[in-house]
Amino acid sequence: MWIIVVILLVFIWLCFDDSIIIDEIEIHSRKVESTIKIAVLADFHCGNAEEVLMHMNEIMPDVILIPGDLIDENTRLDSVHQLLHGIKKWPCFYVSGNHEYKRGRTYQSYDQMIKILEEYNIVHLENESCQIEVDGNVLWIGGIQDHCSDKKRNSDELDKEHISVACRNLKKDVFSVFLMHRPEQYKLIEEYPIDLFISGHAHGGQWRLPGINGLFAPQQGLFPKRAGGVYPLKSGTHVVSRGLAHYWFLPRLFNHREINVITIKKERAD
Repeated sequence: MWIIVVILLVFIWLCFDDSIIIDEIEIHSRKVESTIKIAVLADFHCGNAEEVLMHMNEIMPDVILIPGDLIDENTRLDSVHQLLHGIKKWPCFYVSGNHEYKRGRTYQSYDQMIKILEEYNIVHLENESCQIEVDGNVLWIGGIQDHCSDKKRNSDELDKEHISVACRNLKKDVFSVFLMHRPEQYKLIEEYPIDLFISGHAHGGQWRLPGINGLFAPQQGLFPKRAGGVYPLKSGTHVVSRGLAHYWFLPRLFNHREINVITIKKERAD
């Protein structure tokens, strides 16, 4: 009897264990001369900053990317301040998610989020791009704001317009990284020669079962095709982070929270 109880408890623990794991991804490109390490912090939702920072100090990335939903409109913002203060020593780039445009008990406006980012020198990409140098390599990083910024416009048309503006200075000979919160819009990205597309939003499908990559994701519905993982693009790679969100009222099932660590290495010529 006790053995059955123990087995049952272990099974339940395995089902709902959502501790943070490090998802290591390796990409090879002829556009870089040396290794670049990128960390992705998606869908933080005012989570546990101490836990994330512990991992970041072990990872020691070259660049940190935040593809939206840094905040949660019904949660205190203390953890956001703590997280951004802890990661500001690295180059950090951010785009908005849908939650940044929702008002709640403690979060009142998108402008409030922008002021917080400016306080910690986090680069906010709002339908724009920039170039940075990392250990002798040049990286092009672009990103767009979430289409919740304008609920009166058709979302596809708005995203397409924003992507066009952000990619106007895209260079084919420079390794390119594009940030957009919503993974289901990947076909719009495929119109451009993007090397690495990073998104979040789907939370890994929330419930993951053996052989099923997520049960449900917003805008993708049941059995989403891009809920979390690495997927192909016409010209590059699409990484969908399962993110860091944790909700007691909607627990994850076989779905760890994750920090994605993307290592870009020089591709050797044959």
